[in-house]
Amino acid sequence: MSRDAGDQALLSSDGILAQLRHAAGSPHAEVLYERGDVQAQLQAGPTRVSADYDVPFLAHTPMEPMNCTVQVGSDGVEVWTGSQGPGAVRQVVAEVLQVDAARVRVHPQLMGGAFGRRTFTDVVAQAARVAQAVPGRPVQLVWTREQDIRHDFYRAAFAAQCRASLDAQGELLAWDIRLAGTSLGQPALLDPAREATVTMPYAPPHLRVSHAIRESGVPTGIWRSVAHSHNTFFIGSFLDELAAAAGADPWAFRRRLLAGRARHLHVLDTAARLSGWQQPLPPAPDGRPQALGLALSESFGSVVAQVARVSAAAAYDWNSFRFNGGVIEVNDRSAANLDGKGYWLGASYRLGQHQFKGQYVESKNDGALADGKTQAFGVGYQYDLSKRTALYSSVTRFKNDGVGYVSRTAGTIPVGLTSTTDRNLTEFVACIRHSF
Repeated sequence: MSRDAGDQALLSSDGILAQLRHAAGSPHAEVLYERGDVQAQLQAGPTRVSADYDVPFLAHTPMEPMNCTVQVGSDGVEVWTGSQGPGAVRQVVAEVLQVDAARVRVHPQLMGGAFGRRTFTDVVAQAARVAQAVPGRPVQLVWTREQDIRHDFYRAAFAAQCRASLDAQGELLAWDIRLAGTSLGQPALLDPAREATVTMPYAPPHLRVSHAIRESGVPTGIWRSVAHSHNTFFIGSFLDELAAAAGADPWAFRRRLLAGRARHLHVLDTAARLSGWQQPLPPAPDGRPQALGLALSESFGSVVAQVARVSAAAAYDWNSFRFNGGVIEVNDRSAANLDGKGYWLGASYRLGQHQFKGQYVESKNDGALADGKTQAFGVGYQYDLSKRTALYSSVTRFKNDGVGYVSRTAGTIPVGLTSTTDRNLTEFVACIRHSF
């Protein structure tokens, strides 16, 4: 028996991103919005700034994997599932089972996270087909986490090219934003290119936004804030580049572009004040310097500002030894009050084809809605069969306190969840790794 891999057999994330980066520079992209004379003003400004960005495909990974329960009876069909569109669930079940929609009763359940994933009904259709084979019995279908991630409708990969000019006083004169990525089936309710670019609150005198539509074989869909998840990153990152080129404080630079927007200025200034913006920062616990980063966005009627305090992770090499570590801290001043800290420290030693690894990770959350701590210590061994393939094994001990529920390993880094909180466990992993 032979298998046809199809025309997407050579598809890869790296290949798709390379195509998107090339397309972002295309002069044939559709212009979605233009104000002023961008082309002329890009050449007129004495200071010119450019930067390229891209973001990868991302899975939804809600805390509760995709699931659905269906019972096909002689008097109708009953469905129990968490969904962002119960009406769509009803219609899909009716179509799959070829019954009248009036005979389908949907019991909406609480969703253990959705973020757009539960607008899709693939797991519902699958459960309905299985239940059809055993009429009268309720059939519960629960995907594993691996199936959930492998068969998602992912946040689309996107690329952006930003070009701008500043006048002699360091003020933003013109901004050209070129995007490349999926259309998400436009025309539709949500636009992956206009949101947070055409609609951004900042107001340069000359602005142009264009979109080169490029589709891939990867299924994509609505992911959390949709276009805001990537466009806000592009916009905010480039504003920092512009502020640096102008020799301006990032907060003050943003304030000038928000002139006349009292609501946005209030949110931005409040975040700056609460974070101690412009105040000297102490060193991080590892002694390395710290810095603050500021961002603001308007999404679906809400104006949000966030300040991150970060320090660079350290990595040192001494011949066959390698050490790495870092710290991250989140200060949340919202009603949820979800303050969090995380630390990690790792080491590895290579001897020919053999590699020995160890890592300690600690994460802690203090807040009104959640209070948990997780510690993990793992040791691993890797034997390289080739440059791309290796045998790997590891043992990791997890200690969860409060609402902590981390589990599983990728190497020695915790990435999964336990079934319950406050559960300690030891896990062993043995696998073959291959890099594509």
